[in-house]
Order: sequence, then structure tokens, then C-alpha cells
Amino acid sequence: MTLTGEESFVPMKDEEIKSKQNTASPPSSAATKTEQQRQIPAGLNTPFSRYFFAAFAIFVLLAFLLLIKPFLTDIFLAFVLFVLFSPLYDFIRRLLRERRALSSLITCLLIIVIIFLPFLIFTGVLATSAYNFYHYLMKRLRTGSCSSFSTLKIAR
Repeated sequence: MTLTGEESFVPMKDEEIKSKQNTASPPSSAATKTEQQRQIPAGLNTPFSRYFFAAFAIFVLLAFLLLIKPFLTDIFLAFVLFVLFSPLYDFIRRLLRERRALSSLITCLLIIVIIFLPFLIFTGVLATSAYNFYHYLMKRLRTGSCSSFSTLKIAR
């Protein structure tokens, strides 16, 4: 090979060509075929290795699922938010001339304002109502004016 990467041409004698052709010819005898079969590594060709590999793959998959199980709800919620707010992010990014960081910040703030803030307000109102109902019920039970609840039948 030369410095430029081209292969140099060296003329060969007829005897050299015939000897290389003889060594490069495919083996045709049965003895050489069995030698070739012995040389091939077993790898995943045996039934035991296939079953072992399948069992090991299933074990790894189950271990991974057990590891990720506590986070599946969060991953699903993140995917839903991504699908819902991805068009809004693209619109804001185009509006701000491809400023990705600022677009992400504005989108996150909008997600907080649109979804999580009303959820927190609703949870606070629900907790306050449950607390007030508890005190109302305790007052009624202490005064004894809650006798209609004791005769109430629950339909099943």
C-alpha cells in the first residue's frame, strides 16, 4: 500500500497464482466439514442456552418493572402533560424566536397556573368543607339531635 492509500500492483508468477487458488478453494471432503462444525462456537445454539437466556431476560424485565412500579403514575402524568402542552410550547417557542429556555419557563408557569393552582385551591376548599362537616356532625351527635341518622338504612 502506498502513502496515498492506493494498493500497489505487484506482478505474480503463474505458479504463485495456482498455489493461492488451491488454498482458497472451498473444502469438499466430509472430514473438513466436520472440522468446520467443531470450530463453530456453540453460543445460543443449544436448547439449554436458549431457555436460560429467555429466563434471564424475563427475570431482568420483571426486576425492571418492580423497580419502576412506584413511578408509573408520575411517568404517565408527565406523558399526558407533554401531549397536552407540546403544541403550546411550540407556539411560544416560535413567538419568542426559538428561545427554548424562556419558552420552557413560560410553558411550565402556564402549566402551574392552569392545572396545579386550581387543583390546590379545590383541595383546600374540600378539606375545609370536610373539617366543617365533621364539627357540625360532632355537635349534632353531642346534643342528641342526630337520632335520624341511627335509623337510616343503607341500600345494598
